[in-house]
Amino acid sequence: MELGVMFPGQGWGMDGAEARDFAQGVEGIGFDWLGTNDHVTYAYEQAGRERPLYAAPVDQHEPLTLLAHLAAVTERLLLQSAALVLPQRQPALVAKQAAELDVLSGGRFRLGVGMGWSAAEYESLGVAFEERAARFEESVAVLRACWGAEPVHFAGRFTTIRAMNMEPKPLTPGGPPIIVGGFVEAAERRAARIGNGWIGISMEGVGGSKPVVQRLRAGLAAAGRSGEPFPVQWMVELSDDAAAMTDALRTHREAGVESVLLMLGDEGAAWETGRVDGQLRRLERFWREVRPGIVG
Repeated sequence: MELGVMFPGQGWGMDGAEARDFAQGVEGIGFDWLGTNDHVTYAYEQAGRERPLYAAPVDQHEPLTLLAHLAAVTERLLLQSAALVLPQRQPALVAKQAAELDVLSGGRFRLGVGMGWSAAEYESLGVAFEERAARFEESVAVLRACWGAEPVHFAGRFTTIRAMNMEPKPLTPGGPPIIVGGFVEAAERRAARIGNGWIGISMEGVGGSKPVVQRLRAGLAAAGRSGEPFPVQWMVELSDDAAAMTDALRTHREAGVESVLLMLGDEGAAWETGRVDGQLRRLERFWREVRPGIVG
């Protein structure tokens, strides 16, 4: 089972040195990958807005910029957006940024993408919330066109590219894996049709991964993709109860989950105590006490 850590890019105002120290510490412990989350804007409380809303400002690092920094200060860690809200962004620009990250990291980048949930965030970026599904699917096709043969051509509803050049191409043949994430079955079906993997989390407790994996496998079979590599990643909140963590991760592994992304919990509370060193000690304890029971 591949083991990763969610970078605490939300809710904690860190600087470049702390980001470096955290990433290097995670790499030094032995973890396989590092994920980053994404929101460009957060909605303040206002009458008529959907929840959740935010009464105070939220520190949120931009994932692709952050990963470029971390690529320069790490050597082995796989780096992944987990997940970039793709329909909010101009897809040809995302293709350029992702290709650059793949080159600069030596092929260590994976592009995790999702659709997001905040209509107010979409509005602030000038994108119609109601179009997000159509934009998502077209954007994935744009990415692959931009990473493919020259010259680049694309004719879609939202994007038109006529005989354009985009270099450098990604170091990874065909481009970075596009890992699709979400919380609903429509996202699972979309991942099985057009994605290179899945990243998810269940609201139904530890047993929630099994039906998701079963639905993904059925979707892959229906799309004629059963033999293709398609890693299933699962986000799990880190607990200091080693026995409970071991049981949970064994359950996910038996369900078919191939990769785990550990979330460090409420950054607003946890990160004020111990900062980088305190969180790395938690991860070191996980590595000593939990990992041996789940990797065999």
